[in-house]
Amino acid sequence: MRLRKVTFLVGILLLMLPGPARGADLYRLDIPPGYDLGRMAEIPLQYFGRVKNAAVDFALVSLTSRDRPSLARAGLILHKLAPIPADKSLYWLYAPPNQSFPVSTLAQALARDEEGILMQMAPDDAERWSAEGFALRLLQPLPPDILTGPSRDPGRIRAGKLAEVSPLVQEMLDQVTEDWVAARTGDLTGVWPVLIDEEPYTLSTRNSYRTEAIEKAGRYLFDFYQKLGLAVSLEEFVFRDTRQLNIVAEKKGSLFPERIIALTAHYDNNPYSMPAPGADDNASGTVGVLAAAEILHRYDFGQTLRFVHFAAEEQGMVGSYHHARKAYCRGETLEAVVNLDMIAWNTPGSLPDMEIHGNSTIPSSLELAALLQDIVVQYGLGLIPVVVPNGTNRSDQASFWGFRIPALLAIESLKDFNPNYHSAKDTLGNLGNLNYYLEMVKAGVALAAVLSEPVEEGWGYVEGTVRESSTENPLPGVAITIHNPSRGYTFATSSDEEGRYWKRVAAGDHQLTFKRNGYEPRPSLALNIPRNETVVHDAVLLPGNFYSLVYFPLLTREWIPPKGCP
Repeated sequence: MRLRKVTFLVGILLLMLPGPARGADLYRLDIPPGYDLGRMAEIPLQYFGRVKNAAVDFALVSLTSRDRPSLARAGLILHKLAPIPADKSLYWLYAPPNQSFPVSTLAQALARDEEGILMQMAPDDAERWSAEGFALRLLQPLPPDILTGPSRDPGRIRAGKLAEVSPLVQEMLDQVTEDWVAARTGDLTGVWPVLIDEEPYTLSTRNSYRTEAIEKAGRYLFDFYQKLGLAVSLEEFVFRDTRQLNIVAEKKGSLFPERIIALTAHYDNNPYSMPAPGADDNASGTVGVLAAAEILHRYDFGQTLRFVHFAAEEQGMVGSYHHARKAYCRGETLEAVVNLDMIAWNTPGSLPDMEIHGNSTIPSSLELAALLQDIVVQYGLGLIPVVVPNGTNRSDQASFWGFRIPALLAIESLKDFNPNYHSAKDTLGNLGNLNYYLEMVKAGVALAAVLSEPVEEGWGYVEGTVRESSTENPLPGVAITIHNPSRGYTFATSSDEEGRYWKRVAAGDHQLTFKRNGYEPRPSLALNIPRNETVVHDAVLLPGNFYSLVYFPLLTREWIPPKGCP
């Protein structure tokens, strides 16, 4: 299949990006208050991320001994943490909320942040920690311009998004049903066989190292989106000699297709032993994304909706890193990433607490978290939403934070931790009452819908003929722009050989302009275009010595990837 060959090559290219250089050492680089990070970005080093909180501010970098004088001249203090051997990798390690690190492990830590420790591990050691319920985040290289570039923040996260409750969004939420959610959860957790490639198969595990099972799970997701009629592709990459698949589906936006709202979840699970149903972690988040696609694909949205399922999260958030890096290197406008992980557990009789994790160093991430909190309250969902401004790094949204992309994590309360986590007991039956689960799914659907801006006003049409004033001859090649001031978009078209033009636009008030070299430009014209109606507007241009700087069609500059991208 041609698409799969192309995406596989992309995955290989990403794997060729530089990791910690062998022969180099890992350093903690202390960043003084007010330091100009631009000076640091000019030094030949490999950057892996920044840890910044009230107590510390440092970057993790690797460099060789010959590069150390450059950092000294830049006024930065280095602390060598460890050489980088060929047979080990660097991981951030996070203890489950109900456990703590052994003292012997803390003694081996290379660095710490507010919730985890940085460790150097052989692959088998990493798997052992993961099997014991500890979360892993593989230390991955980041482009150096991340240091000085601003958050990729378009500043549109909350603007006008929740002026009032939308009956259309409420209609979408009313379509989330217990039967549908339970059925899809049962499919993914091996309660019954499912048809994959036209044959019955029971998904008793989705562990990334169970090669057949994880590929079958990926195929189940791929087929789901194909049946919806959405564009779907496979992002392939190799991790520890195993083929892994991210599943990516899209519904293009009709007004701003270049702006992307991503709803994400990892679909792999633990433990390695079987059965490994992984109902809460993370069939629940996976079903939340599927439910959003099932419902939202029927509606029209201004911005593009992307549905992403990550592989190899349990092995260090590897799949999400690949997707985030590819999006960054392509220059994609990821307006927001909403990550769903473990959204189904609520101890019977306890409060329906919901945690929304943002990142205080990325202001738009906190705006995103606050918007979700508002949505839960405004739409009367049966949840108590709490924003965590300095959120956890133990799930896939952290990969996007590394690239300064606005993202959040929606998760059940970590204070009410699922006792069946990473065990054969994490089953659909052990989730008990599904009311909490349904409300969490609704929260994800609502946020995705609101962010993607439903085109509730519907569509209309504008058409007409452009002529020259003196001869009344039709004018071809007239550049026509149709601007909607309330939405902020601009459509463009041009007149054909007979001077005619036609354009489908969202219903509402617009401003039309007509320009052609050698003719006086027409003043901007206000025009209301009703829903499901065609407005006819003919235009006349006066000859003159005017030469427009606007050429149609508009040409765009070739995208130049940031430094450190393939």
